[in-house]
Amino acid sequence: LLTVIAVATLLVAVVGATFAYFSLTVSGEATSTTAQATTGKVPTITLKGKEESLALTVTAEDMIRPTGGDKKFYAIGNGGDSTATTDGSYADSRQNVEIFSVTSAGGSASDKYSCDVTITLTISGDGETSMVNTLKETEGSLKLYLKDATTDKFTDLKVDGAETSSGIDLRTLAESNSKTINAKVELNAENDTAKVTADLELTNLQSSDQSKLAGKNVKVTILSTGGNCKLVTED
Repeated sequence: LLTVIAVATLLVAVVGATFAYFSLTVSGEATSTTAQATTGKVPTITLKGKEESLALTVTAEDMIRPTGGDKKFYAIGNGGDSTATTDGSYADSRQNVEIFSVTSAGGSASDKYSCDVTITLTISGDGETSMVNTLKETEGSLKLYLKDATTDKFTDLKVDGAETSSGIDLRTLAESNSKTINAKVELNAENDTAKVTADLELTNLQSSDQSKLAGKNVKVTILSTGGNCKLVTED
């Protein structure tokens, strides 16, 4: 009888540990969320996301047709609590504004996990002053770039279900509409961090008159949330 009880207890423990091992999840909404499991091998994986905004306003001087090639403008990150655009402020180089990070700790050194991440983009702005609306009627390029700030841990970027390796064309977004982006983050279980940054890029084309963009603005709000984390390889 004791043997039967011991075997049954062991089976329950093994099944429970296996379930925890494969069903680790991370979820959050503009917060830090930690998912924990009961076995020693399963890591604690933490998603740190916040509601981040990128805003850009251009002047008539900014939109003078450039000489010597196209000119690019990059939005400066304002943070999620900002309600106004940057009042003409921009940078000449990428700002690499961090939008979220995923960390792991406590797992086995050779284990690797793949975590699903959902990124929601929302564009706001009034009709006549909207850069997006103006760009729908004229030539130009307004793109959001999402970049791995670590070492190729940010993979399988999909916009509207289709994989993309180039920037996301924001002219496809209607006013006050949202776009959902799906991606994966690959992590080593023992001790690893993946960071993802964003850049909003406006291009003033040498080949086109973009004076209509003068005084126009755009604000993109980015919210990152997590989903399931699955074991990819194990020791």
